[in-house]
Amino acid sequence: GLCFICQKPLRDRYVEGATGQTAAVDHCHALEKTVGPKASIRGLLCTFPCNRLLTRYWTPERLERAALYSRAFPAQVVLLGLVK
Repeated sequence: GLCFICQKPLRDRYVEGATGQTAAVDHCHALEKTVGPKASIRGLLCTFPCNRLLTRYWTPERLERAALYSRAFPAQVVLLGLVK
């Protein structure tokens, strides 16, 4: 399969000679405590960098703001007069 975020091929770490990024089962730690491990699974991601990006600290709102920031560079808009 592919990492949902970066779309790079994933490899099964238990298959000798397999190529690609190591797969990580992404899951919600809060849901895991209340509904169990199976129901908390969100999908497959590559271990690094995509799964590491989604730490408990990164909420969907923060990820959306990070995406906006990476496209807008707010300081440049103000400092350079780049009004969109």
